[in-house]
Amino acid sequence: MENGINLSSEKSIVEFETLLSKAFNTVSIMKLKEEKELTESLRRENQAGKYFSIRNSDNQAYIWIGCEWKKNNKNESIFWLEFDKKTCSPMYWNKIYKLINTSGTYYSKVDSEFAQVYMNTWIHFYLKDEYLKHFYGENCRINDQEEIIGGFINEVLEKL
Repeated sequence: MENGINLSSEKSIVEFETLLSKAFNTVSIMKLKEEKELTESLRRENQAGKYFSIRNSDNQAYIWIGCEWKKNNKNESIFWLEFDKKTCSPMYWNKIYKLINTSGTYYSKVDSEFAQVYMNTWIHFYLKDEYLKHFYGENCRINDQEEIIGGFINEVLEKL
């Protein structure tokens, strides 16, 4: 079995983003389009990930999925999927908003963040710690990582 991506290593960021693109191509729920320009323009320090869009007639949403390290004082890493209210049609936003404080098979919690300086709200889905451990350490397996990412994305998108 092929070794997976160890996110403890900085060289793994490009590999992770390739794995992420591959996982999105296997998502069965709906067609997603990678938004390369948006990803490049909004890349942040200590993050790896990509933006994708969902389009369904007049309804659309942009999704960020990625990982971040040094997120808090404990330098804990997180893996999350984020919806931005400014780029999410009301049809999707209303369904997503009802999921706050819930959990699923792959996601541990859903929360909402409001930043007054931006006058905007985001909803985050966080990958459960038991799955997050598959991305750190020497025994990471690529097949496990692909399955986890695909399952996580599908689970969230099924709620839409």
